[in-house]
Amino acid sequence: MADMSFDVVYVGAGTKNLVNAIYATRYGGLTVGMFEDRYEAGSGWSTEESPAPGFLANHCSHMHCGAWYYKAIWEDFPQEWEAYGPRLVYPKVATGTVFLEDDSWIGTYTVFDDPSQEKSAKLIARFSPKDAEVWLKIHDLVRKYLGPAFFEVAFNPPQPLNQPDAIDQLLTQPPPGLNPLWNLMSPAQLSLELFESREAQMLFMRAAQSAGIQPESPGLGLAALIMIEGYMITTILAGGNHQAAHFCNRVIKENGGKIYTRHTVNKILIENGRAIGVRLADGTEIEAKKAVVCGANPEQLVFELTGTEYWD
Repeated sequence: MADMSFDVVYVGAGTKNLVNAIYATRYGGLTVGMFEDRYEAGSGWSTEESPAPGFLANHCSHMHCGAWYYKAIWEDFPQEWEAYGPRLVYPKVATGTVFLEDDSWIGTYTVFDDPSQEKSAKLIARFSPKDAEVWLKIHDLVRKYLGPAFFEVAFNPPQPLNQPDAIDQLLTQPPPGLNPLWNLMSPAQLSLELFESREAQMLFMRAAQSAGIQPESPGLGLAALIMIEGYMITTILAGGNHQAAHFCNRVIKENGGKIYTRHTVNKILIENGRAIGVRLADGTEIEAKKAVVCGANPEQLVFELTGTEYWD
């Protein structure tokens, strides 16, 4: 006999599970129980004291692209977002690199401050007029072609094997100015290919590195190009990224969901090939009438939470 019962039981209350649960409670009408090992829900949506006492930092991501991250939630939860959603701050500067030897800097502005990127081009032109022209062409290329193809791939299920997705199709029939070989290059190689000044090359590689793409990583040149353009539409959450977690917490609880922090899941219970619930570290068993949604990584799921006997 289970100690508690819910329609859906969540292993972890991280960013993905929180978003899943606001839909399950608000639109699915499901009873939800979320069990989180940490002291609060949100995981990467955290703003904590670091790296020194008294200094708060966003640990996972400093910047959020509002149109990428929140557009669906704006549309599906308009009243909730208006009432207590995070307030987005729209910065002027997108990327920048400062050079110690002469205190000069090169950078780009966001589209909120510089829709045409002409101001950004003027900054770059101080080092190379040719690089300024290249930047404008790149911006136009990403805005018209690479961006829409990326969105189609990112926000839809993957295509079946051997069927090209939107980016594959774009590389097969590239528009003027797009070299398919960029997809094989590292960000460092692509920066040398595109820009003549060391300053513009450093700006490109530094921005790629900030996005989590190492400059020497092969085959990620095109990804770096798309991510750098993402800085053009970057926003900041006033009060820190944890405001997004607070929003989800309120939506879930207002619709009857329950979130239990400092509750570690030790095992996902399997019966007749189906997940029927979870067991916590203290031995408490939670029944899942419809599903268990797991936010753990595949290694944890297979080797710790279920067991290798359930996987080929």
